[in-house]
Amino acid sequence: MVLLITLRQIWFLSLTESHSLRYYYTSMLNSNDFPKFIHVGVLDDVQITYFDSVIKKDIPRQPWMQTSLKDQYWEQETQRLIDRQRLSLTNVEIAQRRTNSSKEGLNYLQYTSGCEVLEDGTVTGKRQYAFNGQELISFDLEHSIWVAASPYAVSTQNKWNSNKDDNEYKKQYTKRICVDWLNTYRGYGQAFLNRKVVPEANVYYTNGHNVNLHCLVTGFYPRSINVTWFADGVPVSGTHSTGILPNHDGTYQIRVTFQIEPGDDRNHVCHIEHSSLPAPLKIIWEKGGSVVPGMIGAIFVLVLLIFCIAAGIYYRKHKAEVKKRFPSCFTHGESDNLFSSIHTSQSSPCILQQVYWDRT
Repeated sequence: MVLLITLRQIWFLSLTESHSLRYYYTSMLNSNDFPKFIHVGVLDDVQITYFDSVIKKDIPRQPWMQTSLKDQYWEQETQRLIDRQRLSLTNVEIAQRRTNSSKEGLNYLQYTSGCEVLEDGTVTGKRQYAFNGQELISFDLEHSIWVAASPYAVSTQNKWNSNKDDNEYKKQYTKRICVDWLNTYRGYGQAFLNRKVVPEANVYYTNGHNVNLHCLVTGFYPRSINVTWFADGVPVSGTHSTGILPNHDGTYQIRVTFQIEPGDDRNHVCHIEHSSLPAPLKIIWEKGGSVVPGMIGAIFVLVLLIFCIAAGIYYRKHKAEVKKRFPSCFTHGESDNLFSSIHTSQSSPCILQQVYWDRT
C-alpha cells in the first residue's frame, strides 16, 4: 500500500502545472477598420484584460478580474495604455522607415512580454519585438542583454545594452514582480483556474495509403496532459502529436498518431495521464474497431477546405489586409520604446515595451 501511494504521488507530481502571465501589444499602420493598437493580457492561456484604440478603455475579460479590482485600477490602466498607444504607434512608424517598408500597405509592430513559473519552480520570461511578422530583437533573461535578430535592430541592441542597470532591472522584474502579479491574479481566479475537467478519449484508425492509429483526447482542463501509445506494454516509438490545442469552451484537445505495420498483432493501448483523473486512463484499441476510411477522410478535408476558402473570401472583404497578414489573435503586452532611449516608469503590472519597462 505504501508503494502504491508513493507511485501515485510521483504520477501526480509529474503532472504539476506551469503557470504564465503574458502581455501582448500590436500597433498598426493602415489597418483600415481594424483598431490600430491592441493590448491583451493572458493568464494561463486565459484572456484577462483587453484594450484597443477604438474603445480606449482597459476592460476585464473575466468576471473575477472585474470583481477583484477596483475602478481606480482600471482607470489607471486605461491611462497607462493610452500613453503607451502613442508611443507604440510612433515606434511602428520608425520601424517602417528604418526597414524601408511600403507606406501603402499594412505595417505592424508586435511586442510580447511576461513570465512563466515552470513545474519545478524555475522562472522564465520573454520580451520580444517583431515587425511585419519578422523578429527584431529579444531579451536574454539569464544574461540580462538584448539580442538583435535583424540588422535593423543592431543599433537598438547596442543602445539598450549600454544601460546595464535597466537590463538588470528587467531581469529582476520578470523573476519577482511579474511572478507576484501572476500569483495575485491566480488568487482572484482560483476557482476557475483550478477547476478539473475530465478528458474524453476515443481511439480509431484511418486506412488510406497507410494504416494509422489515432488517440483523440479532448475536453480536458487544465492544459498539462500525457498521452502515450503502448504496444504489449511497451511505449510505441515514432508517434506524432498535434500538440495541445485549445477548444472553444476553454478546454483543450490533443491527438497522438502512429503508423501500424501490416501484420502487427500486438495489443495497442492509449495511456492518458491527467490531473483530473484518479488514475491513468487506458483506452484499448479493438482490432476492427472505429475507422475513418481514407475516402471519408478525404471528403472531410475537401469540405473543410471549401469552408476555409469561403470564410477567407468573406473575411478579406471585411478585414482585407489585416486578416491577410495577421495571426489569428492579437495579444497585449508591455511598453518599451523600441527606437529611443526615453525612459518612463509606470506602476502597473507587466509591460511590453521599453519605455514602460517596469510593468513587464
